Amino acid sequence: MKKITFYSFKKSLLTMAAVMGCVSLSYGQEAVEASYDDFGKPTAGTTGNKRWQTKGEVLNAVNVAEESPLTFTPEGSKDYQAWDNSDNPILVYPGGATFDLKVTYDTEGWGSLTVFLLKSGVTPSAADKIFGTYEGDWASGANTNNLYNSISAAAEEGVTVSVNDRVVTFPITIPEDMTEGQMVVVRFIICKDDASESKTYDGEPNSTTAYELTYCDYVVKVVPKKDYGSVTLDPVAPEQGSAEIQSYDEATSSWVSASDLSRVEFGTELRVAVSPAEGYSVSSVMKNATALTASEEDGYFYFTVDEESIAILVSFQVASSIDRVESQNVYYNAGEAVLYTADAQRVEIFDLSGRVVMRAADVASVDVSTLNGGVYIAVVDGKVVKFVK
Repeated sequence: MKKITFYSFKKSLLTMAAVMGCVSLSYGQEAVEASYDDFGKPTAGTTGNKRWQTKGEVLNAVNVAEESPLTFTPEGSKDYQAWDNSDNPILVYPGGATFDLKVTYDTEGWGSLTVFLLKSGVTPSAADKIFGTYEGDWASGANTNNLYNSISAAAEEGVTVSVNDRVVTFPITIPEDMTEGQMVVVRFIICKDDASESKTYDGEPNSTTAYELTYCDYVVKVVPKKDYGSVTLDPVAPEQGSAEIQSYDEATSSWVSASDLSRVEFGTELRVAVSPAEGYSVSSVMKNATALTASEEDGYFYFTVDEESIAILVSFQVASSIDRVESQNVYYNAGEAVLYTADAQRVEIFDLSGRVVMRAADVASVDVSTLNGGVYIAVVDGKVVKFVK
């Protein structure tokens, strides 16, 4: 029977949570995600003169996730556009976020524009309006730039407009009280509002009575904030062996050499693959100042990224089967501030953060008097010595 590793079990739990529509806050704690369907949608006829968006851009983002999409191409037409990005939402972190939402409209059609900000758990209403209503033209042959002139004349704080290009930029603020799994919808509605023809807009974001209406919904989702750390592998002497750090590739369901370790998400599991050269064996594998233990199942050294800076140090020692004897005469003399290394080939001294503070080669002793007071870890030809300066 194939043994199930902790890694595969953990991955199964995350998959199950995704299927059930949950987002994990931490182990043992889950929150049900909001659904775009909770916000409802306006309805209207599918004919008439309308403007429709051709592009949306997120600019000057603050507290927006790095992996968040920033450019959108809304689908639809001037006859009827009912578009949303719920399958690829803008991702923001808890605690509030801000960004400029720059939208571009086509060159045809007429209509008045209203912008709403709808929040999870709050029934959409006219009170959710954040910009507008900006009046546009209706008569055939009228100045179709009038909507943008209206936006310019309104001079709402932070709103900028290019009349000729039909480009408008709106400052958007995601409330600080939004929590993980919740959503915000920035809804743009363009419709006819002509009292002379009794074709009015009731001001509701979910209107069912507005005439010749189109809408674009920019869905924003609050996701857990991610922390990242960097991982480095200290070079090993080629004549003693080799080592590499590997990551799990979901696409191939296999472990591969990690390509980029400068920015690794906290919680990511990595492993160290070590291959001693002939005549050598593994002395130690250190993650900063912590010794890693080889897995009994496959012999790899597994670890989790949980610090901003992680240094992996692999040390080899001469195997007892060849005609060399590893020296045991390694010690620290506090009175002299000297680390005696018994003709060591390689000496490396680390502080408790895992940073290399001193290196030496082919020495019988190392003067550490220049080091600041504190606790240090010395790796002397694979032998680990802890001393207090």
